[in-house]
Amino acid sequence: MCFTDGEQAVAYLRDRAKNAGHPELMILDLNLPKRDGRAVLADMKTDPQLREIPVVVFSTSQSARDIAGSYELGANCYVCKPGNLQGFFQAVRSIEEFWFGCASLPCGGQ
Repeated sequence: MCFTDGEQAVAYLRDRAKNAGHPELMILDLNLPKRDGRAVLADMKTDPQLREIPVVVFSTSQSARDIAGSYELGANCYVCKPGNLQGFFQAVRSIEEFWFGCASLPCGGQ
């Protein structure tokens, strides 16, 4: 699933947690309208039904403050979006290979 703002994402996750389990992995941009990625991450990691979902922050920001802040809020990984399309696709493939090929994920009820 893909959402255009943070409020939609949180509403979907909470509804899904009640009715069908949750996704195995969340890829989260910090720059979302209505509720930014930091607020979404904070909501997820303080909600007992959502906190076990691994979250990869995938952002254009290379700011040490954003990176550290994301980890402080409970992000499991922070990946900077490359500035070109080829690099972007390689980063997405790397995220997929690691999280679905190497990492052991909690059962998400999917």
